[in-house]
Amino acid sequence: MGKILLLLISIFIISRVNAADISICADNATWDRKEEITTLSGNVLITKGSMTISATKMKVLGKLDTLSEVIGEGKVVVKDIEKNVYFSGGYMKYSKPDEYILMTISPKLELKNNDVVITSMKMEGFYKKNEFVATDSVKITAKETIATASKAIYSDNKKRLELSGNPQVIQGGNKLAGGKIIYYLNEDRFEIIEGVKAILMRR
Repeated sequence: MGKILLLLISIFIISRVNAADISICADNATWDRKEEITTLSGNVLITKGSMTISATKMKVLGKLDTLSEVIGEGKVVVKDIEKNVYFSGGYMKYSKPDEYILMTISPKLELKNNDVVITSMKMEGFYKKNEFVATDSVKITAKETIATASKAIYSDNKKRLELSGNPQVIQGGNKLAGGKIIYYLNEDRFEIIEGVKAILMRR
């Protein structure tokens, strides 16, 4: 079955642009009216303003005009074209009341404007605060720099990353560590605080 336009509605998903229409496209859909669950499968694409969400399968809980949760599975990609931020993983759970996204199964956050890629075991998006939190085996690749930590908080408002939990920065063979590391993206600058340790390689 070819891709069909299922719905065009004015509700609130992810983006906070007022009075913007949402289009939902998929190859197939089933609607459980009693349970208020809509299941979409095959090239699922939700578009609202500058935000798009694509997935292999997506489940919408609640009435479409008052939905409570959206669950995406299989190569889920959330793109904010305006901010040039891509958020992806194998499983996504979105809570509308809290404007919260949980991403697991190889989650990845790409900050295209700053050429930064963040991976971890678990990622959360807090859209009311414009923040993303990565936890467990966090790895950050920024140009020629690699940073690791147990936790990283990205603030889109401040354009900075805050690393904690044995954070380390490796650049050109040199290793820097501390209790906390702050990376200012627009300045391409690292600030290491709370006990600085450095290993400098001789050239």
